[in-house]
Amino acid sequence: MQVGEFCFLDSAPEERPGRVAEEVDEAANGVGLTLVAVEAGRVIGMGKVALAGEHAWLHNMNVREGFRGRGVGAELTRRLAAMARQSGARRMFAHVRADNAAARRAYEKAGMRCCCVDGMRGEQLRYGMELA
Repeated sequence: MQVGEFCFLDSAPEERPGRVAEEVDEAANGVGLTLVAVEAGRVIGMGKVALAGEHAWLHNMNVREGFRGRGVGAELTRRLAAMARQSGARRMFAHVRADNAAARRAYEKAGMRCCCVDGMRGEQLRYGMELA
């Protein structure tokens, strides 16, 4: 259950197997993609994309402390963008807190650009990129 322990830190331990099952169902139904980065058998990062027609929304990006700043987040973003493109999405977006410099750098390294300020959950920036 290492993936569940890492990817769903906001959930109680007994809820994590169900959350992992939901991820598998979303992928099987073509509405969600989850990518997990593993190094030496240990989960070091993960990210998700929700698919909605021509748009994909990147969320739940997380890189384990100690592995940050090594390009893991940017590589996850690039690979999720490629997967979203293959699934028919033409644009991918992500919300990020204005004060989350590390996430912003990772998105920018992957080719995303800040396109506006959103009010979702406080002040957040919306990053986007064309996939087509």
